[in-house]
Amino acid sequence: MSFFYKNKIILNSILFILSISITMSCMNNNNVTWYEKETIRSIDKIDENTFKIEIGISAQLFYLDKNNNSTNIYEVLNYSLKNKKNIRIGIENNTNKILYAYKLNEK
Repeated sequence: MSFFYKNKIILNSILFILSISITMSCMNNNNVTWYEKETIRSIDKIDENTFKIEIGISAQLFYLDKNNNSTNIYEVLNYSLKNKKNIRIGIENNTNKILYAYKLNEK
C-alpha cells in the first residue's frame, strides 16, 4: 500500500510542476508588446465593434475589437481616459490590436 501512496505523491508532484510550467509559458507571450504607465488620450468609435485608441504622449494609435470578449479591456481604457490614470497595455505585435489592459495600483 505504501508503494502506491509514494507513487501517487510523485505523480501529483510531476503534474503540479508540469501545470506550473505550462501556465508560465502561456503567460510569457512573445507576440505581445507591453506599454507600462500609459494614459489613454482618446477613444474613437470606427464602427459598431471597433475602436481606435490613442495612448500616451507620442499619440500612438491602437485598435480594440469588441467582438473578442473585450468588455473588460474597454472598461479599463475608458477608466484611464476619464480619470487620467495610468494603465498597463498589451499590444499584439504587427497588428496594433489591444489584447490586454490592466489598472495599475497607484497611490
